[in-house]
Amino acid sequence: MGIEVDNLFQALDIIMDKRLSTIHYDTTEICEIVDASNAKNGKYYVTPNGGETKYAAYSEEEYTVGETVRVSIPNGDYSQKKFIEGKY
Repeated sequence: MGIEVDNLFQALDIIMDKRLSTIHYDTTEICEIVDASNAKNGKYYVTPNGGETKYAAYSEEEYTVGETVRVSIPNGDYSQKKFIEGKY
């Protein structure tokens, strides 16, 4: 009986590992608004955690330069359109 239970758990581990490796999920970064010159169109430029990288993020809310916000990265893919989730 003990060997059968061990085999069952090993099989479940294999199945779960395969399933988890195919799950897509968004990641969230804490960023600073560094450019709000196109805010009227909902487009802001943000920099994550004071880093060198700058990329566009979109929101219907209004923000000002220097504010800290949460930015959603769809599927963790920076080539996709990013969205500001709100103030941090």
